[in-house]
Amino acid sequence: MTRPQVIYVNEATLVPPQLLPLGVKEVFISPVVSCIYFLCKDDRIVYIGQTINLQNRLGQHILTKGFDKVYYMEVREDELNRIEAELISYYDPELNRTGNMSETKTFHERQRR
Repeated sequence: MTRPQVIYVNEATLVPPQLLPLGVKEVFISPVVSCIYFLCKDDRIVYIGQTINLQNRLGQHILTKGFDKVYYMEVREDELNRIEAELISYYDPELNRTGNMSETKTFHERQRR
């Protein structure tokens, strides 16, 4: 398995068009902020998650999720659950579908994984 290619992009036009309205950024050095992140493969969103430390969270995904790029958008911590659920419902990423992740887990339960 190859490691994901995560590149910092200054030009917003390089971000997939469906993520542009959200103000999503592509990252090389992961921020330590509360955010919603998008794991992409071949310019398709395959997973949407939330975290307060993207670098640590990506380390947990690197061997289990097939992705080649990562995008994120900063979100207030108290808004993470709501916004993540709305985005998952809208984009329906294949790795967020039933059986891949319990929707009853709280934000803090997810952080302990």
